[in-house]
Amino acid sequence: MNLAIIGAGSVGGTLGTAWAQKAGHEIFFGVRNPQSEKVQALVRSLGGKARAGTAADAAAKPKVIALLAALGFEVIDAGPLRNARLLEVHAMLWIELALKRGLGRDFAFAILRR
Repeated sequence: MNLAIIGAGSVGGTLGTAWAQKAGHEIFFGVRNPQSEKVQALVRSLGGKARAGTAADAAAKPKVIALLAALGFEVIDAGPLRNARLLEVHAMLWIELALKRGLGRDFAFAILRR
């Protein structure tokens, strides 16, 4: 399966590595600077299973939306890649609640519409 991941940092890099090495998936890392040494080192470490480019290079938004919809998710376009940083605070809160405050991993945040 071909997977695209936004970012190649701690979370994106770990997920991409696991999916490439353990499940054999092809990984595309959408990053701001695909030529950075950090990103290139990650891509090299995964052999031929990974590549990196900007989100514009991926040009796969319709495919990703269709894939997520097929999995039963309601997709909300949060805008350009730079907005991904806004999600980090939610991830940090989830980690705090789940792992440090004992809530466990069986919960998620949701957008409620009225």
